Amino acid sequence: MLIEMVLYITLVSLVMTFSIGLLREEQVRRERTAFAAELRQVTSASQAFVAANYDALLNNLLTTTATNDPMIAVLPIAQVVAAGFLPQGFAGTSNPKSFVGTLDYSLVMRAVLRNDAGNLSLPVADRFPATQNKTAAVFFPGPPEVFRPALINRDPADDEIDLEVLLVTTGPDPCVIVPAVQGPRIASQAETVAAGYITGPGGGLPVGCPAPVMNDPAWTGPFRATGPFAAWSLPLQPYIGLQLGGQPAVQAGRLASLIALQDRPALSEGAALVGAGDSAFRCADVTPNTPQHLACRQSGLMFSGITFAAWDSDGNGTPDMRPGLADVHSISLAAPVAGSGAQIRNVLSLACGAGAATASAANEINVDCPSTKLQGLVVSDNASFAQNVTVGGAMTAASADVAGNLKLKGEDIEGWLSNSDVYTFPVGNAPVTVPKPVCPTGYSAKMAASVMSYEATDVRKQQVVSTPVTGSWNVDLELTVGSPPFNLTGATNTVLNPVNAKLLVQTWCS
Repeated sequence: MLIEMVLYITLVSLVMTFSIGLLREEQVRRERTAFAAELRQVTSASQAFVAANYDALLNNLLTTTATNDPMIAVLPIAQVVAAGFLPQGFAGTSNPKSFVGTLDYSLVMRAVLRNDAGNLSLPVADRFPATQNKTAAVFFPGPPEVFRPALINRDPADDEIDLEVLLVTTGPDPCVIVPAVQGPRIASQAETVAAGYITGPGGGLPVGCPAPVMNDPAWTGPFRATGPFAAWSLPLQPYIGLQLGGQPAVQAGRLASLIALQDRPALSEGAALVGAGDSAFRCADVTPNTPQHLACRQSGLMFSGITFAAWDSDGNGTPDMRPGLADVHSISLAAPVAGSGAQIRNVLSLACGAGAATASAANEINVDCPSTKLQGLVVSDNASFAQNVTVGGAMTAASADVAGNLKLKGEDIEGWLSNSDVYTFPVGNAPVTVPKPVCPTGYSAKMAASVMSYEATDVRKQQVVSTPVTGSWNVDLELTVGSPPFNLTGATNTVLNPVNAKLLVQTWCS
């Protein structure tokens, strides 16, 4: 019996130990799931908050940083709560996470230049922009201090200042960390690609922490945040030294979510809808909380400009991606204000079907369509048409090359291309030179001349004789004169090109 009792107690102890382990693992799993759900909620709310207050956050960096200092700051999550993007329960000083203690949330942000490619000597994955210095961003020292317009006018021709914003878990005790065995799992369970886990020593290891904390793998490797299943990786060197309550604001063993990045604010569709009415920021230029802003949010119209700019997708220093509009049925623009200079710029080709077959050169536009119709007035300095052209309105062309028939208002223009002038014979009985008109393909130059005036007596016969030469005609006026009774019988006196005699000459193409 004693042996049986010992075996029984041993078996019960093993079962209890195993059960307690399972219960503990189930508790950790539930805590991890709750933590992940909370992280997803706070991440989504932070993205919406940043999208709705993007410009205000940029200006806030000016008021919270000193001149000549990097524009980098920490924003408590309480401000997101106060703005109505999170419930009041998140406004407390700490949120208990039973398997790690207590952790809060904060937003860390810094100003970066959009066109700053970072350290080009590093691999693309390790490049990151430098934090913008406040002095370089200020147009003039305040008060008030304002951004130079070129840095915030959303014109890709200028360099722009963007916000890089991260949501990080923070706390007053640097020894409170999410172990490396749990952190990536929480980021994955958050079910948002924006969530990530921070590893690396950063500004250095904390002092006086328990051995399990000091020996945790979270402190190894480069200082960076990594997304679920290594979907993304962001270097965190710019945040070394950033303090919150006397402790590092960004440290290993904490969770981080991408809220806004260089040239990509904000990172969620939901945030864009909250911040500007939709992801295109249609109402970005309309003053908030005005009837005009409400009308913008309730309409399908654009109230701000759209600019497409080439960008360097592979980090080799050469722009290779050129975004645009695809599969658009039509583009409708409001009537421009007189004198506003409204225009469509930087258009090289208007393509039909698969696209332009011939690349356009500078100062040209290539219309690659089998049928092109224009309404209204068409003015051209140099137009070439390979097919028949029918124009319903007025057309002015300094040089037109038409292979087929050219009709204006349904009438053939053959014979319309004409010119008339008066020529006077010079001294020396020389002929007058009449230039030939330059005719379109398929047309030939024609000329007719008649005598306008001359002084002569007893003119019995007059004729105009033309001799074609290259690019012109030589025109002579021949007069046959005699004596009364003014008949041509026996008249042989001929006068050639009398001085000051005038000819009316008409030229045309037919």
